[in-house]
Amino acid sequence: LNVTPRCDHKRRCGGRPTMAALPVPRFFMYEGSELDFGWMARCPRFAELRASPTNERLAEVEMRSLLVSSDARTRDPTLATLFYVPLWEVVSFRVGRCENTTHRDRMRAAWSALRVSPYWKPRRGRPAGADHLLASTGCVEDNLKLSQRLGNLLGPLLIPTIFGRDRAYSPYYKYSGIGRCTVEIPYVSNPHATALRRARGAYPAGDEPFGGALSLSETDDYRAAGLSDEQAAEVVLAAGAALDAARAGGRRRWLLSFQGSMHKDDLCCQPGKDIRRAVARLARAGRDVSIIDVPRNLSRARRVGSYDGGAWARLYEAQAALMVQSSYCLIPYGDTEVTSRLYTAIAAGCVPVVIANRLSGAFASIVPYADLWLKVDQATFLAKPKELLGRLRAISAAGLLERQRALHAHVADVVYDWPDSRVAANFLRTAAAGCEATRVDMPRLASVTYRQDDRRYADDRRSASLWSAECTCVREPPTLWWGPSGEIDRRRRGVWPTEVCRCNHCSTLCEVDNKTIGEGHPAGDGRGGGADGMARLILRAEHTEHRGDGAGARSRLHHRVTVIASAVTSDARRPGKARTRRKGEGAAA
Repeated sequence: LNVTPRCDHKRRCGGRPTMAALPVPRFFMYEGSELDFGWMARCPRFAELRASPTNERLAEVEMRSLLVSSDARTRDPTLATLFYVPLWEVVSFRVGRCENTTHRDRMRAAWSALRVSPYWKPRRGRPAGADHLLASTGCVEDNLKLSQRLGNLLGPLLIPTIFGRDRAYSPYYKYSGIGRCTVEIPYVSNPHATALRRARGAYPAGDEPFGGALSLSETDDYRAAGLSDEQAAEVVLAAGAALDAARAGGRRRWLLSFQGSMHKDDLCCQPGKDIRRAVARLARAGRDVSIIDVPRNLSRARRVGSYDGGAWARLYEAQAALMVQSSYCLIPYGDTEVTSRLYTAIAAGCVPVVIANRLSGAFASIVPYADLWLKVDQATFLAKPKELLGRLRAISAAGLLERQRALHAHVADVVYDWPDSRVAANFLRTAAAGCEATRVDMPRLASVTYRQDDRRYADDRRSASLWSAECTCVREPPTLWWGPSGEIDRRRRGVWPTEVCRCNHCSTLCEVDNKTIGEGHPAGDGRGGGADGMARLILRAEHTEHRGDGAGARSRLHHRVTVIASAVTSDARRPGKARTRRKGEGAAA
């Protein structure tokens, strides 16, 4: 397997622009009530839905609000690299009947409109819909998965598309893995955490990442978030105390906090049951630790109206206030490894302590999570849960401050309602580089082609056509702050987190011996892929857009060409070397 040098999250790597430096691809957004579900914000139950636990799974709503006003949006489909379908499938499923239509009616109408769209057609050798993207972080809603909610017409139609999901599903999960390529996007964070941080003085100032002071007059943000005047005053006072403590070396009131369910009967499966039970053992481990058990029947109410809305609202506010007052926030495995708690902690400026080995984090080729969080091996934590506290207390104030600064530097990359949020731009970049380009060139991921006769993958080979698609493999295992060290078994599969999945074999480490995976192609090998391929696609669209638009536009375009020219030139020499290398390997390839 030919893997390009590790790029980390630099602007340039090996003469090529990295993910963060790539231009945001131009996209066309569908309009009309059949495909743009923005009108559903008028539905009577929409506001109630937004205030419910389901809000964390409404990335489809937040993504539309960012993309509708994005500078990368074009109303000329001939200039677009990607086509965005603002379908709100979770909202539609949850609100039920609205304006004389049912969820089933709306899914059928979307299918009818999309299949006859003039933009739903094969492009650049790809099937119809391959350049279309959608977003949904809905998981299991009333025991129904994504394809079941979309229906037997719209679901199969969307198989060739790019889907932003709560994790990078592979097609092996046929009910959740809709789309030929899935991109992990963030859950919606707790809006109260953002409101607290957006208050005057909550932004970094010089060497004080959470410096400044709050006053009782700064309550407008909290009223907008649904708090009463009395509640807003309480939260402002608590946040002010936390920010004052933060100026004293980054420390806050609580060393470590967690609010969630910890009873084994509240969780579906392992290892979540054992991990949450171990978390409960920390409840009385120190006066600077706040561990709050929330019964699942309240925190995980599935249907709007089936829970005490007032009680939930108070818990939701309390969760945000607790995180803002904590130096470290526990992010343990639950039913699954993905959780909105991670993004709420980032919004609150609380260093996440992640106990979920397979958690990748959205846009992990753009966001340097190793600088933001502390990742703990699951088995290590289960063996010695209370040792975690000693290790956290041993971290210096300077070490904590450094991670808090990193959190603030990247909060806009993963939080939708943060000022100047970059979530939509990161979604477009990752979708184009990881899915639309024919080769993957990302800091964490490489492109690989698996051999069809490899028996290790025979059990999940559902379609021979999937083998013609290149897969993504993870260059290196995640960096653990606390856990075992030593040799890594690269033959294990399905356990390594990845933010993009484009075939059946994601979450697999790239092997280094070229013997068992098969042939791989270096990114930018002259076949139009990787970061360079994506940049060329964008440049073609921009050239068309700026043609005849004057010297200024030509100068801007020339600058874009110059940025990637060295990549195109240097990589053009690589194919011959790569072919020679593979030829010499003979049967080993």
